[in-house]
Amino acid sequence: MVSDSRGDITQLLAEVRLGTADATAALAERVFDNLRRIARGRLQHERPNHTLQPTALVSLIHLLASLSVAVFLYVFYKAQR
Repeated sequence: MVSDSRGDITQLLAEVRLGTADATAALAERVFDNLRRIARGRLQHERPNHTLQPTALVSLIHLLASLSVAVFLYVFYKAQR
């Protein structure tokens, strides 16, 4: 299952590069699903009444990654001036 998933993501990356319609949305969905699966597996080892859910964890990771990229781009842009 993991190798099929990687193959799907590789194919979607190629389609994004080619500009195929809806490839970006399909790629984001596939990556989000995989991250949620990984988070679910990791959270199984937490205490039973843990309040953090896999989807919330993945959303937090996405937010932090987006902020990191935004800060990098801002600093890069300012350095170019």
